[in-house]
Amino acid sequence: MKIWHGENEVAMPGYSIVEGLLYDIIAMTPGRELNSFERLYVALRSEQKCHLGYLTDTYMACGCFEKAQEYYESTQHHRKLGDLAWILEDFTAAETHYKTTAKGAQTYRPEPDYDRLIRLAFVQEDWATVIQRFTETGFAPGFSDGQVCCGGSCVPSKPYLEMLAVAQVATDTKLTSDIIGELQEAFGFSLQDWMNFVSGSDYGLRTTIDKIKRRCPPRLGKRPAISVE
Repeated sequence: MKIWHGENEVAMPGYSIVEGLLYDIIAMTPGRELNSFERLYVALRSEQKCHLGYLTDTYMACGCFEKAQEYYESTQHHRKLGDLAWILEDFTAAETHYKTTAKGAQTYRPEPDYDRLIRLAFVQEDWATVIQRFTETGFAPGFSDGQVCCGGSCVPSKPYLEMLAVAQVATDTKLTSDIIGELQEAFGFSLQDWMNFVSGSDYGLRTTIDKIKRRCPPRLGKRPAISVE
């Protein structure tokens, strides 16, 4: 492609208007204008090169997990591979991927995905592991109110407080000094704040536990797997 600047011709090697339009359709068009299946149809029917990352996200949104897995394996994207395994209810594989770091891979992950590991233990109602992973995570203050950092991700803090509260009530144990320190430094909770938080809701109720569990799986985990064909 070439453009003109005054009387001068400017070459733009490798630029394609069609590919640029396709990128806008796949990555930038609001969902209210095109749903995931419509985006995927346009991408596949165009027979043009498409940004693989955004195309794979579209595969995931449609439930085409086998195609998504091909890309995530080629880029060693263990967080996404863990999400796929979780969606397919292979919790052992999901845990393995979340624990795998990939410093030399395209998707740089210097630490395990602690946020996912805590949630994974919670949905399996492995309360002792929830508490253990809370200790291992090393939470840090987030970049805004109501957030904390863990495992290279910035996440809302309240869901993790709720999961810890359920686990503590279920195991009927006292928090360790390490966890109390994390609550103070990362979450801004004094010991009294924590006691008030736990007593403010009935974290032993099945309805409360199930409500929290429904929020734990990866965002795209509710769609059934389908074939591209």
